[in-house]
Amino acid sequence: MAADPTDPILSNPEEVFREEVVRSLINTMLDHSAALGLGADEWLTMTCTLDAAARQKLCTMMLSSREALVSYSMPLGLHHLIGGDHYAPMPENTDPRREDWSATTYHRADARAIGVDRTRQGSGFVDQYQAPLRERWNDPATTPDALLLWFHRLPWTYRMTSGRTLWGELVHTYTRGAEEARGLQARWIGLAGKIDDERYRAVLARFERQAADAAAWRDKCLRYFEAARAAPDPRHLLAHEGSR
Repeated sequence: MAADPTDPILSNPEEVFREEVVRSLINTMLDHSAALGLGADEWLTMTCTLDAAARQKLCTMMLSSREALVSYSMPLGLHHLIGGDHYAPMPENTDPRREDWSATTYHRADARAIGVDRTRQGSGFVDQYQAPLRERWNDPATTPDALLLWFHRLPWTYRMTSGRTLWGELVHTYTRGAEEARGLQARWIGLAGKIDDERYRAVLARFERQAADAAAWRDKCLRYFEAARAAPDPRHLLAHEGSR
């Protein structure tokens, strides 16, 4: 019996399978938080603890840890505020070898504004994205806070959706990130006795280091940007930071 040409599973089974896989992946991405939660719980069960209540707390910590890092190191779409080993906060870094290795290239903070204009009125970078994202991100009013200074150069007095000024929101976000890092450390301490001692001590040392690093990121970047708001050329802040 000949295959029915109108039946896609008979006429092209590989294409149908591909479409099913793509559809499944799309559904997983749309429901990524649930998928990540299941994956984290499975991993914790196999590697960390069989205590269900402890795993639930750990899972919450894991899924929130990325945003804590972003808040104290790359808030509001700022990026590449580094130098040297790529771990230390160096917003003042201007690398003479290449402009795109310089932290100042990615924030361009001065007394008037901060951020890079990648809209159609600027570099046009935004048009690399498909509609409707490119239209949404071309306008600061419809750009998510997390991407704002990646796509836009805005005055320090720009009013955010929270009601704060841009400067106030930057201070708030850096501070929140450092507090969240310290909170992760405190939550891990609360799990003492639920985790084997060797693992508990090793991870605690890393949380202590992260809390200290987060505070360093907050303090150095806010000092730098606070001074930039009062200076026409933030590159002079290299000497300013070195004198502290």
